[in-house]
Amino acid sequence: MNWEEMYDILRDYLGISEEALELAFAVGGCNEETAERILFYKTGWQTFKGWLNEVYEPWLESEEE
Repeated sequence: MNWEEMYDILRDYLGISEEALELAFAVGGCNEETAERILFYKTGWQTFKGWLNEVYEPWLESEEE
């Protein structure tokens, strides 16, 4: 997953405004590390993989039933 995909997840699933994301990425750089820092600030999770598996995997499984 690249930083642009992470950006989309932060915007679309966590509801972080594009203005806030643009500022954070301007200060921290357009990279995965900055995206993971934003994720940690917002959720307490350090990786997107862990957060997505914990939050969305059970939800996707319940949709299939």
